[in-house]
Amino acid sequence: MSKSTMVENICKLAENLKSGEKSFSQLVGDSGWRTQSSSIPAIQIYEYLKNNLRLIDSWLLYSMNKRSSEGWYFSADEETGEYIVGFYDKCSSDIEVSKSRDRVEACVKFIINELNAVVRSIG
Repeated sequence: MSKSTMVENICKLAENLKSGEKSFSQLVGDSGWRTQSSSIPAIQIYEYLKNNLRLIDSWLLYSMNKRSSEGWYFSADEETGEYIVGFYDKCSSDIEVSKSRDRVEACVKFIINELNAVVRSIG
């Protein structure tokens, strides 16, 4: 799989989840992230999302619909115009939080953290 195809697949993961054909873990496995993540610079994901801004809404919706006691989240604060990426742990609440007015940058951070967490969980 070419890097550009892998970047496209990664950026479309949240959108592709809507079909219900595969779980998010299966989609992550199919994306090649598990074995190739180190060869995909964040800037390539950023550039793809910048040219396909509608995908960011899919990631926001995916994050909002997650049902877990811990994990990464991505949200928008409409009052401040900031996009928030953080990790929630049921024992210690928010552990890591970053805010950015650049929604593409925030989405890239969320995607990378979320995919790495999924890969760790599936081994």
